[in-house]
Amino acid sequence: ARCLLERALALQESVHGEHALVNISTAESLAEVLFALGAYSKAAALWERSLQVKEGMYGSQHAEVGEVLHRLAAARVAEGRCREGAELARRTVVVRAASHGLEHPAYAAAQGVLANAFGRSGNHAEKRDILLEALRLKERQLGVDHPEVAVSHMNLANALGSLGRNLEQREKLEKAVEIFERCGAQEDPRYAIALSSLGAARASDSGGAPQDVASLKRAMALQEHACGPEHPAVARTLSRLATALVAQGNLQEGLESFERALAIKRGAFRNEHVEVAVTLRGMAECLCSAGCPSKARQFLEDAVTIFEKELGSDSVEVAEVLQNLAASLLHSGENPQLALEHAERALLIVEQLGGGMGGASGCDRSLEVASALATQGVCLAAAGQTLAAVPALERAALCRERLLGADHPDVAAALVALAGVYTASGQEMKGEAHFRRALDIQERSLGSKSVEVAGTLAALASALGSGRLKERKELLDRAVKIRWESPCVHRADFARVWNELGCTLWEMGQRSEAKQPFEEALCLYVKEFGPKSAEAAVVKVNFACCRICDEGLSKDVRKYLAEATEVLEDTHGDKHPHAAAARRNLGSAPQSSGTAGLASTGGVAIAGGHNVGVRPGRGKRQAADIVPMLDAMQDSH
Repeated sequence: ARCLLERALALQESVHGEHALVNISTAESLAEVLFALGAYSKAAALWERSLQVKEGMYGSQHAEVGEVLHRLAAARVAEGRCREGAELARRTVVVRAASHGLEHPAYAAAQGVLANAFGRSGNHAEKRDILLEALRLKERQLGVDHPEVAVSHMNLANALGSLGRNLEQREKLEKAVEIFERCGAQEDPRYAIALSSLGAARASDSGGAPQDVASLKRAMALQEHACGPEHPAVARTLSRLATALVAQGNLQEGLESFERALAIKRGAFRNEHVEVAVTLRGMAECLCSAGCPSKARQFLEDAVTIFEKELGSDSVEVAEVLQNLAASLLHSGENPQLALEHAERALLIVEQLGGGMGGASGCDRSLEVASALATQGVCLAAAGQTLAAVPALERAALCRERLLGADHPDVAAALVALAGVYTASGQEMKGEAHFRRALDIQERSLGSKSVEVAGTLAALASALGSGRLKERKELLDRAVKIRWESPCVHRADFARVWNELGCTLWEMGQRSEAKQPFEEALCLYVKEFGPKSAEAAVVKVNFACCRICDEGLSKDVRKYLAEATEVLEDTHGDKHPHAAAARRNLGSAPQSSGTAGLASTGGVAIAGGHNVGVRPGRGKRQAADIVPMLDAMQDSH
C-alpha cells in the first residue's frame, strides 16, 4: 500500500503541484499507512501539508480541519513531541466540540489523544480522568461490546498502571480482551496489543510465569501477522517478553529479545529516537535485576544521552534514568558517591518540574518526587550518611501513602527501605515495626505467596539478630517456601535467603543442617554471577565452615578456602572483614580433626551484620552491602 500510494502521490504532484487540493486525499491516505508502519515523522509531515491546505480552504474551525488536527496530534505524541501534541489535541477538542457536539465519539477520540499527551508528559491523574469520561461516552454511543470501547478500556488501564493501581489495570485489560473476543475482533491489531499489555501486567506480578510468557508470545505472533515483523508494536511486545523471560531467570533469551526490539526500533525510527532510549533503559533494568549492573551502565548512559538531546536535560525521563544509574552503581558497589550525585540531580529535576506544587511544566510530579527521594535515601545510606537518609525515606513513604493509599505495594517498598536504614543505624525496634507494617501491606495487596513478601520476610528475619533465632528461622523457612514455589527460583535474592538461613542454623548450633542451605546458595550464586564472583566466594567460606566441622581443615577444604580468599581479597581488598575471616579460617590450624572441634565451639560472626533490603553488589562494597559470612575461627567471646 505504501509503495502504491507513494507512486500515486508523485504522479499527482508532477501534474498539479505539491499543495493542490486534489493531492490531499492521497497524501492523507499515505500518512495513515505511514503511521500504521510506525513512521510517525513522515506521517506528520504529510498531515501538516494537509492542514495548511484545508485551513486555507475551509477556515480553522471546520470539521475537516479538526480531523487533520486529530491525526497530526496523535503523530506528534507518538513521536515523543508531547507539548506540541498536547497543543494540537486541545485545538482538536475545541473544533470537534463545535462541529460534532460533546456526545459524539469523535469528540471522545480527541479527548483520548489529549489524555495520551498528558500521560506522556507525566500528568497521569489528569489522563485517567479524561479517559474515564471518554470511556463512558463511548459506552453510551456504541454500547459496551464494541472494539472502540475495548480500546478505551486499554487506554484507561495504561493510566491506572502509571498511577500504580495495578489490580485495576489488570481488570481493565481483561475487560478489553473479553470485548474483542465477544465481538469476534481477534483479527484487529489492537486485540494483539491488549493481549500483550495483559500478559506484561500479569508477568510483572507473577515473576514471569510460563503462562504469561506464552500469552506474550501469542500476542507477538498476532502482531507479526497483522503488521509485519518489523513494526514498532512488535518491538514493544518483544521488550515485554524480554522482561518476563529475565524475571524467569532466562537472561540470554531475554537479552536476545531486547536486541531484536532495539534493531526494529532503530530501523523504524532512528538511532537517537526516544523509543530507542526506552528500549535501552529496559535492557539495563533487566540486566540490573539479573545481577549484571556493570553491563547495564553503558545502556543507561546511552539512554540518558538520547533523552537529554530529544526531550531536554530537565525532562522526567532523564530523571528516571539517572535513578537507574544510581541503582546500578549501588548494586556494583563501585562508586556510592557518584550514585548519590545522580540521585540528587534526579530529585532536583522532578522537584523543578512540579512535585505537586505546579512546577515549570504545570504537571503534578509528586510520585516521581517520591521515587527520587527513595533513591536518594538509599544512596545516602550506602554512602554512610544514615542520619540524612532517614528523612528522605520518610518523605518518600509519606508521599506515596498520600498519593496511592496506605495499602499500596509502593508504600510497602518505601517502608522496607526505611526499615533497613533504621536497623543498620541501631534503631532495631523501629526497623522491625516498619518491616512488619510493610509485610502486612504486601500480604493484603499482593498475596501471601508473592516474592515481595518473601523478600520482606527475609529482611525482617535479618533484623531480628541473634537473640531471636527460633523466630528468625521460622520467617526464613516461610521465605524459602515462597521462593521455591515461584517460577523464578534461580535468582540471586533467593540465594541470599538460603545463605541467611544457613547462618541462622549455624548460630542455633545446627551445623550439619546449615550445610544444605549454603550448598543451595552457592549453586544459585555460581549460576547468576559465576564461580569467581564475590557472592559465591562468601558462601564458599560459609560452606567450608560446615565442612571443617565434619572433616577438619583437610587438603580439599584448605584449597576451597584459598580460592575464596583470593577472590575476596581481589574484589573487596585484603582488609575487608570477609577477606580477613576467610584468611583466619584458612590459616587457623594444621590438618586435624581438632579443627572441627574448634569450629563447633566457636560462635558465628556475621561480617557486616544482618543488614537488610540491599542487594549484594559486585566489586568493592561496604560491609553492610554484602551477604552475611561465617567466621568459624572467631571465638564467641
